[in-house]
Amino acid sequence: MNTEPTRIATLEVVLSAVANLDDPAARLRALARLRTEVDELDEQIRTVLRDTISEARSGESKRTWSEIGDLLGVSGSRAEQLSRIQP
Repeated sequence: MNTEPTRIATLEVVLSAVANLDDPAARLRALARLRTEVDELDEQIRTVLRDTISEARSGESKRTWSEIGDLLGVSGSRAEQLSRIQP
């Protein structure tokens, strides 16, 4: 089941709601909380990305850096760099 579009739409709805808060102090507090949550999600994305690249590089269907780069929309050398990212 692919929930990516739903998740992205949910984040956009939350950001819109925060942006429309009347009180700047409340908006700043909400933005700080949202930024923390996004940072935590980014760490999770980095971990899953690194693990998925590693999986794609191993096994019978071993993919080249160029193939992985194409799947990610980046160059092969960038894909190789992403395989070494730390969360």
